[in-house]
Amino acid sequence: MPDNAAEPTTLKTFYCDGQIITSPNADLPEVVDHIAMGRMFNEPPFPGECREVRFSSNTYPWLGFVPKYPQWQGNLFGKLACNKHTVRSLVEWRKHTFYLNDEVYQYWRQLEGSLVHVVNELIAYSGVALPLDFAKFPLPSEYNYREGHAGLDKFIKSIMLARDAFLPLMALCSFAIAMTAGFRQDNPLWTQRLVQRGCHTSFVEELEKSQVADFSVERIGVFIQNTWHVQPYVDRFIAANVPVWFVWHSKSTFTHQ
Repeated sequence: MPDNAAEPTTLKTFYCDGQIITSPNADLPEVVDHIAMGRMFNEPPFPGECREVRFSSNTYPWLGFVPKYPQWQGNLFGKLACNKHTVRSLVEWRKHTFYLNDEVYQYWRQLEGSLVHVVNELIAYSGVALPLDFAKFPLPSEYNYREGHAGLDKFIKSIMLARDAFLPLMALCSFAIAMTAGFRQDNPLWTQRLVQRGCHTSFVEELEKSQVADFSVERIGVFIQNTWHVQPYVDRFIAANVPVWFVWHSKSTFTHQ
C-alpha cells in the first residue's frame, strides 16, 4: 500500500436538522435538541445542568465526562447516597437550629477538598492548555450545607444541591485524569503523582476503583463545534470512552461548525 493511501475510517455519519454530524465512537442520542444544547447556563449554573448533553463549551469543557448514570457507592462516594426523603435522617436539631450530622459534614468537607486537590494537581501535571474562561461549577460547600438553618425544608434543599454538586466535581476529576499521559495503563502516572503530592495511598486506590476513574462507564458526551479550544485533546475523550459528535455546517459545504 502506498504511503499516502487513505486509511479506512470508522466515522459514523448522521444528518440531523440540516446539519451533518459525525462521530468516531457513538450513535446519536435518541433526542438531539439543538436549541436545548445551545442554551446559556444559569449564572452560576445549577448542579443538574451538568447532566444535559450540550454543545462544546470553552468554559466547561469537562462536561462530556459526566456519568450518564451516577452511582453514589463505594468507600469514597457511598456517604453521598441520599435522596430528599432519606436525607432527613442526616439532619440533627441542636440549639433551635438544624445541622447536618457532624460525621457526614466532616466527610463531605474532606472529600470536597480532596477532589479539588486532585483536579488542581492533575491539570497542572498534565500541562493541558485550557481555555482562558475555563471554570468549575459551584462547589458543594457553596450551597451552605455546613451552616445551621432555622427552616428544615430549605436546609434539605441546600443539602441535596450540595450532594448533587459533587457530580460535576467528579466529572472534572475524570477530565483531569484523562488529560494525563497513559491514564488507562496499569499503575498510571496520575496515581503516582497524587501520592507524591500528598494524597494518602488509600484515597488514591479508592479513587482509581471508583466511577471517577472507571472509563468503561457510560458518559453523556459532547457535541463539538469548531469554536471549541479543547479540540487538540479529543483523542483523550475518545480514549476515555466519552461520546464525541462533530457538528458540521451543512451537507453542501461540510464545513465544521
